[in-house]
Amino acid sequence: MWTNISTAASASNLTGSVTVSAAGVTLIQSNAVYTDLPAGGICSNTTPFAYKISKTITPGATLAFTGVVSTAGTTITGTFSRVVGQAVSGPQETNTYTSGDVPKAIVDSSTIYCTNILSGGNRIIDDVNVGVRLDHTYDSDLVLAVRHPDDTEVLLADRRGGSGDDYGTGDPPGATILTVFDDQAGAVIGSGSAPFAGSYQPEEALSSLNGKAESGAWKLRMTDTADLDTGTVYVFSLDIVSHTNSYLVSVFNSPPLASNQNITVSSTVSSNLTLIGSDPDGDPISFQTNS
Repeated sequence: MWTNISTAASASNLTGSVTVSAAGVTLIQSNAVYTDLPAGGICSNTTPFAYKISKTITPGATLAFTGVVSTAGTTITGTFSRVVGQAVSGPQETNTYTSGDVPKAIVDSSTIYCTNILSGGNRIIDDVNVGVRLDHTYDSDLVLAVRHPDDTEVLLADRRGGSGDDYGTGDPPGATILTVFDDQAGAVIGSGSAPFAGSYQPEEALSSLNGKAESGAWKLRMTDTADLDTGTVYVFSLDIVSHTNSYLVSVFNSPPLASNQNITVSSTVSSNLTLIGSDPDGDPISFQTNS
């Protein structure tokens, strides 16, 4: 593998090394010399670092490496990673997940969260839309945001709707029309009016969640920024298009090492024969004698 480094100043006589702590990884080439580094430029190692991994390591595993580059008494340390295998995307699926953490009161001058727990396995997000149905007697008091399980937050609506009421219409569990936050909607939330029944582009792009894991505890954040008016949230739903990743790997199996041995024995004299062999990959080996 190749690594690149860059600095503001020029440098020469660069040497580098890599280490890895993951079990089952053996470094074959751990040291290298780098080309001269021009000021503000990039240089690479002239000999690639190389490693081999055990067949016991799971495809898709991430291997963490530490690299050290030195020159003239100055040392630069950095980290990088490699994924075992080549990722192959499976077919897309679209699923709707509705929170059971409702109804929930929206209290004056406070922040509440509604949780939607997804057990999507190893599915990866390609697109996500957020559906909301809530009552509130003064919409511009409200800030709405969705929070991914890794704590990435996307702002959906920031005090929109003036003195109007509600997001969406209808009374669950009866027929309802949700406010759907969708990057592909024809109108932005700032151009809409209460009760925002239909689809709108959120304040921030939900596409920032693409590529993240689907599973985990999602949250709808509702912040009431003023006194006097309150409300209730009835629906928090997620429409997610996602796929699974599988990883293709090639297994290189080195043949065992053994030498043929010939021995002549007498039927009347006992003889001892030691069979010697090894396997470069550490796999178990067995012997067979032919007589």
